[in-house]
Amino acid sequence: MRYVLIFIFILIASPLYAFEIYSMDTNEVLPGSKVIIRGKFDTEPLIFIDGNQINYEILSTNTIVVKIPDKIETSIHLMNFYEKESNKPSFSIPIKIKKTQPKVYSFEPSQIDFCDGERKIIIKGENLTDISSANINGYELTNLKTTSSIIEIYLPEDIFISHLSPFISLALYDSTKSLITHLNIPVNTKPEIKEITKKNIYFNYYEIEIKGKNFINGLRFFVNNNEITQRYSSLINEPYVFGQTYLPKTRSTTPLHDSFYIVSCNKIIYTRYPITTDEKTLTIHIESQLGQKSAPFNFTGP
Repeated sequence: MRYVLIFIFILIASPLYAFEIYSMDTNEVLPGSKVIIRGKFDTEPLIFIDGNQINYEILSTNTIVVKIPDKIETSIHLMNFYEKESNKPSFSIPIKIKKTQPKVYSFEPSQIDFCDGERKIIIKGENLTDISSANINGYELTNLKTTSSIIEIYLPEDIFISHLSPFISLALYDSTKSLITHLNIPVNTKPEIKEITKKNIYFNYYEIEIKGKNFINGLRFFVNNNEITQRYSSLINEPYVFGQTYLPKTRSTTPLHDSFYIVSCNKIIYTRYPITTDEKTLTIHIESQLGQKSAPFNFTGP
């Protein structure tokens, strides 16, 4: 009878909780991270944050690993432990959810053509959803297409008008306007000739159409290594005859010397004067304001 009484006493004197919490490896965590909690877990607890039950993994009777939800506000929360059998609260541990820091790993394309291309930049990284705006060469963009790992940025059509530079400056900001990262993206300003065709033929001159890319205002135009004057208008102030300049006279719409004008970033019209009977090879190349030269392109014409 004495042994029975001792057994009953042990049951009554046992601890109130079937588990105890001794320590947690950190109380500042990121969304989606894991927290190691050590204690005495004779039974499995139920764990809640903000009223939502969260998952955990039992490593041993002394250690569990708790998975913090991926979507949780940056704030101080209570991690509440309940007895699984009685569903009664046992412990509450404050835990601080830190702000997820975006990380940028790469961008593509590796460079952007000044006058050509899709004008889209793709930023790759992680935790990018908090990035809400970008500043590109002084232009602020807010309509970013963002996922956790990718940001798509569409460049304004006129972004390069006053920024002839070997790179564009791209700064990314989060919702609090804090700078996340700054990138210098190379810009390809090297002119390239892809096609030359003879177009309009007039009484004493004809036009050559040059197609390519990065034909930027202020470029230098060479034919057989001789620089040709750029014409901004079809009106010529002074007549030129075989390289000699005569006194100014009434403006003429008939060009009397070789000239060119830029139609667009992809097209140049080159005027040849005068027309001759013999065919000759013309070697054309273009040089940008930054000193970048196109490959020579040969064309046969009178």
